[in-house]
Amino acid sequence: MPTTSCTATSPRSCTLIRVAPVPTWKGRKSFALEEFDPFWAEVERQGIVVGMHSGDAGYQRYTNEWDGITTEMLPFKATGSGAFRAMASEKSVVDDGMASIIGHGLATRFPTLKFMPVEYWSTWVRPFLRRMQAAYERSPALFDEDPFEVFKRNIYVHIFHEPDPKGLLDMGLPADRLMFGSDFPHPEGLGDPLAYSEVVENLAQEDQELIMGGTLARAMKVGKYANA
Repeated sequence: MPTTSCTATSPRSCTLIRVAPVPTWKGRKSFALEEFDPFWAEVERQGIVVGMHSGDAGYQRYTNEWDGITTEMLPFKATGSGAFRAMASEKSVVDDGMASIIGHGLATRFPTLKFMPVEYWSTWVRPFLRRMQAAYERSPALFDEDPFEVFKRNIYVHIFHEPDPKGLLDMGLPADRLMFGSDFPHPEGLGDPLAYSEVVENLAQEDQELIMGGTLARAMKVGKYANA
C-alpha cells in the first residue's frame, strides 16, 4: 500500500494513506482486510500514527454511471447533471473507511493503531456513531468487540468546523480523541483558526488543552508527551 510520510519530528512518526479501497492486481479491496496485516503489524510495531486525508476516493465512478459518463474522472471538473448530483445520495468515504477499520476487524487485530481521518467536516461523526451503536444492539454477534469501545480506542476525530464539541463529549467520546484543526488558508478552512479556542472555552481546562493541541501532541509523542 503506497504511503506518504508526514511528520514534524521523525520520518517514522506519521504516515498518510488514501481513504479508499486499495488497487491490487486482484481488484480493489479494503486496506483493513487481513491480507494487509504484515503492513499494519509493522505500523503498530513502529508506533506510527495513521493520517487519513480527505480526497478522491474513487467514488465518482458510481455517480458517473448514473450520468452515463464513461470518461476518466477529473478532479474539480463538473460533469453530468448538476440537478442529479444535488439530489443523489451522499457517498461518505470516511464512514466507509471507519466501518471497514472496525467491521473488518483491523482495529481489533491491532488495538494500538491510531487512525486520524482529517479535513472531513465533523458532521459525519454523530450519524456514524448512532448507526454503529444501533447495528451492535441489533446484531452483536457480527462484531469482534463493542464497536463504540473500538472507536474510542483507535479513532481520533478532527473536529473540523465542529460548533458543539461538548456534544461529542456528551456522546461518550473522550477529549483525548478530539483534535482541533483548520484547512486555513484554503477557502473551506476556518478563517481565524485560533478563534476556535472560544468555542471550547466553557469546557474543563484539561479538555480545552487536549482539543487545542494536547491530543495530537500526545498521539505523536511530542513536547511534554515525548515520553508518555
